[in-house]
Amino acid sequence: MKAVILKDIGEYQVVEKPIPDIRNYDDILAEIECSSICGSDVHILADPPGIRAEKGVTIGHEMVCRVVKTGKAVTAFSPGDRFVHDPNLSCGTCSYCQMGMPNMCRNMTTQGVDLDGAFSEYIVVPERAAVKISQEMPAEKAIFAEPLNCVLSAVDKVRLLPGESVLILGGGPIGRYFARLFRLNGAGKVLMSEMSEYRSRFAVKSGADAVINPGKEQLVERVKEETGGMGADVVVDAVGTLADDAIAC
Repeated sequence: MKAVILKDIGEYQVVEKPIPDIRNYDDILAEIECSSICGSDVHILADPPGIRAEKGVTIGHEMVCRVVKTGKAVTAFSPGDRFVHDPNLSCGTCSYCQMGMPNMCRNMTTQGVDLDGAFSEYIVVPERAAVKISQEMPAEKAIFAEPLNCVLSAVDKVRLLPGESVLILGGGPIGRYFARLFRLNGAGKVLMSEMSEYRSRFAVKSGADAVINPGKEQLVERVKEETGGMGADVVVDAVGTLADDAIAC
């Protein structure tokens, strides 16, 4: 099969790899219908890398798959079933996993970083990481399950109250997920900070009431104007480097 690997720092390569086979009783061999590019993949291929992946590993971790073959212990899937999956594989045995916090796993491995991932024709994943989807779900919609789930987890922790105001710093895909979900959760006003005019147009379509360009406007002042001098009730840093701005707003 063809696969895209991390050849070296800042360099990828399309190669031929053997189709992987089932090794464990709970494994699923699947054909990849489609995969998408995450910001993490861009960081992996940066020089210097923002995320360090193993050289030679097949990169990518967002995918929609169809089951080809299952291990003996697999009970929830049969050949032909479709699924999306969680690429972060927790061990299940460390103290965090046993406390119900697998996201803090001390022995976490990630497909597309430590193990072969999505930019290939076939992949093997453990059953516990797969989530079945319907045969009718379009792949171009199902592919967003993994990044959307990241945002859903944060929104679940916030527990927004109806009418509260929200500011989202960054109008990329993750920021726009936040805008739409907070709108659906009853936000009174959704503000977004974004410098790109191109992204700003999509931000409004995703549910933002107003988009503030911090390169042309005073962010804190505009936020206070929009919120009656109070500042936002909830601020999301969807860029990852704007904690100071978040606190100020």
